[in-house]
Formats: sequence, structure tokens, C-alpha cells
Amino acid sequence: MKHKKPNQAEIRARIKRFLAGWEGTDARLRAVDKQCRRYELKLKQGQVKPRADSDLKTQAERYRAAAERDSARNSQVKALLSSKGVLYLQFFHYLSFARHIDKLMRQYSGQPLRIEALTAIGRWVTMGLDQKVLGAICEQVFNITLLV
Repeated sequence: MKHKKPNQAEIRARIKRFLAGWEGTDARLRAVDKQCRRYELKLKQGQVKPRADSDLKTQAERYRAAAERDSARNSQVKALLSSKGVLYLQFFHYLSFARHIDKLMRQYSGQPLRIEALTAIGRWVTMGLDQKVLGAICEQVFNITLLV
């Protein structure tokens, strides 16, 4: 059977139906939603290993919460980097630093977190990142007080 090539009106109608489901949501949430749907599909197909301590629904909910948190933090960090005049080519490295600090926040709190954050800043400065920008990420995005 030979497939008929769709005309412009059919293509516009398909696009309109597709976009109708996304009205009222911003691009960041659409990306998170798409990412979570792919993850849930992989869970159901067995491409992602299920956790031993929870069912698939709970695992998917945890993944969605983490993806939303990561997306929100990335938006905050990008806004901060733009305000500080950081080159767009360097965003990747600063976002990697932010993910590292996020992981430290899940492992430590209080004074040990502050010490680990200062150690991380020192390490990332040796890789060529700006110490003031890294400190601003810690203080403004993650609410970590670096000074005593």
C-alpha cells in the first residue's frame, strides 16, 4: 500500500491538535513531562531497572519530582549566569557544578555542607570557573551561607 503525502492543511491540523494539549504550560514543564513519559515507558518495557524497595508508580513519581527540581534549579542557575555575564559556552560547566552542589545538599547539612561546598568551589576554580559566580550559585540558588 502506497502512503499518500499529506497536504499543508492536514499538516497544520495535526500540529494544531498536538499543540492543543500543551496550552497553558511553559517550555520547561513540557520538557520535564516528555522526559518523564519516556522514563515511565522505559520502566514498563524493562529497559530501566526497577528499585527493589518500591513499585513502578512510586519510582516514576520520585523521578518526576527529581526532574522538576532539577529543571527549576537549572532555570535559576541560568538566570544567575546571565545576570553575571557568563558566556553561554560556559553554562554547561556551571550547571555541572550546580548538580554537584545539589548532590552534596542531599548528603550533608549545616556546617559539613558548608565545608563541602567550599571544597567544591576550590576544585571547580582550579578547572577555570569564576569563584565569585560559584559562590553566588551556592548562596542565591541553594541558600548555603559560605561566610561565617
